[in-house]
Amino acid sequence: MPAPDPVPAPDPNPYSASMGTLHAADTAFRDLVDVALADPVGFRRDAAELFSDAAGDDARTVAVRWALGAALRELGDLPGARRELDAAAQGAQRLGALGTAALVRSSLALVLLHLGETEAALATTALAAEHLTGPDAARNEMQRGLLLQRLGRLDEAVDAYGRALPILREADDVAAEARLLGNRGVVHAYLGDLTAAAGDLRRSLALARELGTTPGIAIALQNLAFVAARRGEIPPALALLEQAQDLLDDEQFATSAMRACIALDRADVLADAGLLEEALEVAADAAEVLAAGDDRTNAAEAELQLARTLLLAHHHTAAADHARRAGGAFRAARRDGWELQARYVTLAAASAAEGHVEVSTAAALADDLQAGGWHLEARSARLLVAEQALRAGDPALAGRVLDDVLTDDVDGDLPALARAQHCYATALVQAASGRRADAELAVARGVDVLHRSRLTFGSAELRAHAARHTVDLVRLGVRLALEDGRPDRALCALDRVRAADVAVAPRPPGDPVLADLLAELRRLERAERDAARGGGDPRPYREARARAERRVRDRARTTSHAVDRHAVASVAQPADATLDVDRLRQTLDGRVLVAYAELDARLHQLTVHPSGVRHRVLGPAAEVRDAVALMRSAVRRLARGRASAASMAAADASVARSARDLAGRLGLDRLDAPLVIVPCGALDGLPWSTLTIGRSVPTVVPSAAAWLAATDGCARPGTPDLLVAGPELPGADAEVAALAVEHPATTALTGPHATVAAVGAALADATTAHVAAHGVYRTDNPLFSCLRLADGALNVYDLEKLSAVPRTLVLSSCDAATTATVAGDAVLGLGSALLRLGVGTLIAPVLEIPDTAAVALMVDLHRRLANGTTAASALAASIEAADDAEPAHRAVRHAFVVLGDGGGV
Repeated sequence: MPAPDPVPAPDPNPYSASMGTLHAADTAFRDLVDVALADPVGFRRDAAELFSDAAGDDARTVAVRWALGAALRELGDLPGARRELDAAAQGAQRLGALGTAALVRSSLALVLLHLGETEAALATTALAAEHLTGPDAARNEMQRGLLLQRLGRLDEAVDAYGRALPILREADDVAAEARLLGNRGVVHAYLGDLTAAAGDLRRSLALARELGTTPGIAIALQNLAFVAARRGEIPPALALLEQAQDLLDDEQFATSAMRACIALDRADVLADAGLLEEALEVAADAAEVLAAGDDRTNAAEAELQLARTLLLAHHHTAAADHARRAGGAFRAARRDGWELQARYVTLAAASAAEGHVEVSTAAALADDLQAGGWHLEARSARLLVAEQALRAGDPALAGRVLDDVLTDDVDGDLPALARAQHCYATALVQAASGRRADAELAVARGVDVLHRSRLTFGSAELRAHAARHTVDLVRLGVRLALEDGRPDRALCALDRVRAADVAVAPRPPGDPVLADLLAELRRLERAERDAARGGGDPRPYREARARAERRVRDRARTTSHAVDRHAVASVAQPADATLDVDRLRQTLDGRVLVAYAELDARLHQLTVHPSGVRHRVLGPAAEVRDAVALMRSAVRRLARGRASAASMAAADASVARSARDLAGRLGLDRLDAPLVIVPCGALDGLPWSTLTIGRSVPTVVPSAAAWLAATDGCARPGTPDLLVAGPELPGADAEVAALAVEHPATTALTGPHATVAAVGAALADATTAHVAAHGVYRTDNPLFSCLRLADGALNVYDLEKLSAVPRTLVLSSCDAATTATVAGDAVLGLGSALLRLGVGTLIAPVLEIPDTAAVALMVDLHRRLANGTTAASALAASIEAADDAEPAHRAVRHAFVVLGDGGGV
């Protein structure tokens, strides 16, 4: 929700300005209004005294009422503002000061608009115009432009602004010019002219900074964020909104409504970034704040924004309900342009929920949106028309509709999401028309458009969640390939987005602010821990830590990478350009690659053999998830090891049964070759070592293309050159000491020397490293998953600052390999981050492990790695040779997995 109407620049003057007669006092009146706008809280506090001083002086009373009305408007008290401004206008009218009354009415019009009385607002500006000339008339015309803008009459608003601007510039009214350009910039953005919008808004920001008006600066930044978001520039948009919010946080009279409007824009950007759950929470909170106030204009727009976010999150019934409520509010206020948008959301929700709406209804709505200047919204409506035409069995009509959409803009100024939606609709039409090869090209084009956009995100979190926008495209590509009996092309379509998530891992640019925030986060973690141990109250530190984590997260989201749009594969390349299946088959060299996908709630398997690629439809994905959970539960029972011998025997039997069951459910029971596994979300957390096949444990990789790329010139693991022991982990020092005996030339960091900075620097120089430290997996935000070191947590944000990482890394830390797959098959967690940053082979557990039970296994594992054995074979052999007398040792055997290239081919 871009923000309208920044306040004019204050010109501080004492309340006691001499006003003389009303006709001679316009300047002093305006000075008093400026004083009120500069400090509305103070003016409201002192108003009673000012009215007392003005007793018996009607002219002065009018002035105080006008200024108080302006102050109350800024503070969000719209009924109070209306009362005072209306009284001031009537008072001026009684005194025969028609010009002053007109100026007050011009201010009153905006209050009436926000109260939902749009006809009265327009009538008030028209009445004011009868008695104003020159710059005053221009300011009133500017106010009229704002009314038209909020009514959705965009072209009329641009015309009104165009008439007012030259006069205001000639009068050197910098404050009014800043307001006008800020508002006109938003209209240009609505109309789709983002270049003109950015030009107006940058000039508005410069003028606001020249004037020193904090609210004006904040609103200009907010509106520039709106334009950046319309371009699909997510990190810059978030950065601008953060700057605007910081300014308002320091502004004493910033209202909750002002903050809510910024929050709504932030929700919009988060939704575009794929962070739908967070976007819904932010939008709902902001809408609740605005609904509780008197601002009907912004409250209705907030309701519409919430409906849009619900639609993106597939909450179709709720989206339709909120859109209908917003539409009712818009109709009541005669805001026809906005009511059209509410109708579109209602229609789109009905289409998604019920699968059918009348083509003619959708087409008429698209035409109305286009005629009203809502071009981006009209485009979305036309895509809906095409979709409904396909459902009605008329691909020819769907094709004509798509031709009418501005296809020449598909690679122009539209945001990546809009371009990808066009590609998806095009693919559907081409598939329905029998042009399946063209449909696959359109799918690949859409995925690449989104991939190029994701590459600009400095935040791994944003890159991962933005992958959810590829889901429909990827599913369509896989369906087309499978329907054609081409499992190799299905693998390519599936792997295209998975490879994009890991193939390029640009590190965020150096950010001293983020570094300071991370240091502060570690300080708070230590303080919280010390308070808990010392018998103090850790809650204040816990709350401060949560706030610090949000600051780290938000700061990381604002970082961008400068990526040449031509640096990524051309959108004209075929759908299998990312993955060379023939080369993959040759490179596997006796291995079998098995990729999994979830389609229509069932698990699908794509297996790459020397003879080709095979496809199997497996069972329901939900049953596989349940089986994985059962396996994890059984291994955890062993790890705890505190139950009776009979209970431990039952846990062992449960692990064995689960392993057999999962091998069958995953189609692995007939395979005896070493496996390379590309899992999907249903398999998150599976302890793959329980499925040892062909004398090695499966190697788990994020994508087939990533595995293939990693095998180029990959070296097998060798002798560890870095050993790290974290604090408060029984067995860590013993583990590192035992490894140091076997590998005496190795650098060891233990005790107070194992700090975040020291370990980070050592990791950057190491080739093969081993870290024994507490591991923490964070389900709420996997990027805060961490290793506990001497001075605090080493999390993913810290790892991203490293200049290099080891080729091989062993983490004997609880949950160190645990990841979460988000929509779009992107993966988040400590392990996935390390692979993205360049670790070739990661050996780590996907479960909690007993603190002292891993020492012997780790010593044996490194002995085999140092002898040149591949990671998968070394881990399998170490597991086979390990002591299994105690349940804890058996749990450790099951918990470790190999991620990456497997340590050599």
